[in-house]
Amino acid sequence: MNFETRRTPQEQQTRAVQVFNSKEKARDWLKKQNPALQGEVPLELLATDAGAELVTDELTRIDYGDLY
Repeated sequence: MNFETRRTPQEQQTRAVQVFNSKEKARDWLKKQNPALQGEVPLELLATDAGAELVTDELTRIDYGDLY
C-alpha cells in the first residue's frame, strides 16, 4: 500500500463499523486478539504502516466473506 492510500486509524475504525454494520462489533473486533493477524490486536497494529495494511487487508477479506 502506498502512502497516499493509507487510511488513518480513525478511517480504519470507520471502515470496521461499515464492515460489521455495528459500532459495538467493530469496537470488539478492533480490541481483541485476532488469529488472522497472528494473534495481534488490530487497534494496536494501526500504529504502523505495515500493521495498518494488515488490518485493511483483513477488513477487506471479512467484507467479501473470505473467512477462514
